[in-house]
Amino acid sequence: MTNYKQYEHTLNVTDLTFPLPVKQIPTFESMYPSIAVHCLACDRDSRSFSTLYLSPEVHKREHTITLLLLDDPRDAQRHHYVYVKNLSALISHRDQDHRKRHVCLSCLQVFGSERVLNDHCPGCLIHKPQQTKIPDPNDAKSCTLSFRSHYFEFPFSFYMVTDFESFLKPIDGRQQRQSGAGRAINVYEPSGFCVHRVSSFSDYQTSPYTYSGTDVIDAFYDHVLREARTISDILSRNVPMGALSDEQQSSYDAAVTCRNCGNKFAYDNPKTRHRCHVTGNYL
Repeated sequence: MTNYKQYEHTLNVTDLTFPLPVKQIPTFESMYPSIAVHCLACDRDSRSFSTLYLSPEVHKREHTITLLLLDDPRDAQRHHYVYVKNLSALISHRDQDHRKRHVCLSCLQVFGSERVLNDHCPGCLIHKPQQTKIPDPNDAKSCTLSFRSHYFEFPFSFYMVTDFESFLKPIDGRQQRQSGAGRAINVYEPSGFCVHRVSSFSDYQTSPYTYSGTDVIDAFYDHVLREARTISDILSRNVPMGALSDEQQSSYDAAVTCRNCGNKFAYDNPKTRHRCHVTGNYL
């Protein structure tokens, strides 16, 4: 600790508590507008790292400081920050050649060149920090790629088909734009549209709606939002299931596997009757 004594009054730590919780890092950053903090945590079991905090000002401020928060295995309440001088050296244990790598501060993916990293970062930093998790080789469900979202296999009860009509409108010479593909001399001006509601319920099928006139986009959104409210009201119904026919009951009693996921019925995959909530018909 004696090595740090000379820096005791260098930083302003007003309103900060110690050991410093991660949630107070933004408070520290607000007092030092030239510093952006990047904080990592280590998972000893998986020998991996995750991002605890990433400043929204990273790549915008003069200094970016990466810290590693270590936990005391004997006391969960004790933590210690260490300065990461070389993030590539910390992360590169995942590569066999151990060459210098360029690391994304958000997802911690490594890249062979700074150019590739710079191409990656704009799309990555618009999301919250993420972590790559390697599947457990001993868990068949996690290490085998398979389709599991079987609820997406049910057909849509409603969908809308839309078509726009437009005409080319010349651009005034003073407003023409030059791009890599050439010079824009016309723009598409919408003149009308057609929207057709398609439904599996014949009672709620409607004829195509057409519009031609001014303020086409506003009229389009007004119509779509009206349709959305109408469809939402229809789908919010909860009609009780009607009595099953003899054939339906026999088919249900004989079933031993789910016809959607293909798995056998069990305690964690019970057999149930599925119905349409709009009509009450057994499915």
